[in-house]
Amino acid sequence: MKKKCPNCQTPNGVRALNCKSCGKGFIIKKVKQPDLVSPKASTAKSKITQLINRKLLKDVPEDWRNLKRGDIFRVVSGGGQWKNNNKEIISFGYKGIFKVHIIETNGIVAYPLKTKGICGSCFIYCGKERVLESGTILYPHKIVKVQQKVKN
Repeated sequence: MKKKCPNCQTPNGVRALNCKSCGKGFIIKKVKQPDLVSPKASTAKSKITQLINRKLLKDVPEDWRNLKRGDIFRVVSGGGQWKNNNKEIISFGYKGIFKVHIIETNGIVAYPLKTKGICGSCFIYCGKERVLESGTILYPHKIVKVQQKVKN
């Protein structure tokens, strides 16, 4: 299906932003995204879903040590790499949403919230990049704090 230019009636592609013959811009309507958090949620499962569906802050925390027990954060990237004898690179680390349990000297001990394949406590490394004697390279995880909604 093609859309016609209102200026010159030339057929253009559906996703075209400008007319290919006259260059006039098309009017693009922005669709408002629905709110993912249900206000009537009462079960424990829906409360976890609310935690996961909250919007992220745009800024990375200045210092991960400022997080407190119970804070919720998302791991965006990081972890480490290890090269085996065949020179294959094996990456490891965590991604997903976590809840802070303890702040350690080089990272965070946290529990995953609805993250597939991860259970129990996890150590999220946040220290400086370093190479261990085994050849493992540790990269700090990049984290973003999840915004907490204030209850009235």
